[in-house]
Amino acid sequence: MGTLGETRNVLALHERTRLGWVAVGLALALALVNGYVAVLTAEAVFAVVALTFVVGVVVYATEYWRPVLYLLAAVHVGALGVVWVLDGFRFPLLGAATGALSLALFGVVLALFYRERGE
Repeated sequence: MGTLGETRNVLALHERTRLGWVAVGLALALALVNGYVAVLTAEAVFAVVALTFVVGVVVYATEYWRPVLYLLAAVHVGALGVVWVLDGFRFPLLGAATGALSLALFGVVLALFYRERGE
């Protein structure tokens, strides 16, 4: 705890690795694709999904990020893939693009998790 009036920098961007920046790029690309679909379809669920990726990037940029959140990111992209399949493969071209980005993000966040856990 700091003293009254003391400012505290919660950004931790200097601690991020090249692979971490790849994860940021993939997450932002997924946010853009989902945001684009939200605009095309006027379906709020895609805007919410886009927002989840943006929030993830914002949290990643702070000192509050913990390795377990990499696993949460992996579960998140996996669950979105399952939802897409169960929803009947809507928007096949964008879905395939999102799937490729999601698979890449899945692999990157798992690699980051294992790297930070020292295993």
